[in-house]
Amino acid sequence: LGVALYAAGRYDAAIECHLEAGEINGKLGEINSEAINRHHLGRAYAAQGQPRPALRAFRAAIGMYRGLSNRRFEALVMVDVGATLHKAGHSGLARPFWETALATLKEYDDPGAQRVHEAIGTLHTAAA
Repeated sequence: LGVALYAAGRYDAAIECHLEAGEINGKLGEINSEAINRHHLGRAYAAQGQPRPALRAFRAAIGMYRGLSNRRFEALVMVDVGATLHKAGHSGLARPFWETALATLKEYDDPGAQRVHEAIGTLHTAAA
């Protein structure tokens, strides 16, 4: 439901939904599902222009994915961390997240690697 609310641009409702679902998943010990909720929660906060809570949610998701040894999904969250930092005017801080994500996504032949490569390219263009 939270993903559908996000897609509809109803970010407040998406945040509420992801907070509730994350709490339930945490109580049930569903760490992977809780990590997914935290990732989507961060995206909803970022879409609202709230980088601090977005980054807190992303940090929680990364920690959970690390605990599960899920490097691919950890990298996907790092892509969003980089985008959030870049949008907030912290391009220098975004770079290491994007570079780490790019290396990992390439290992998995993930098609998202191209998008990250292009994002890093925007940093080079902006610096020139």
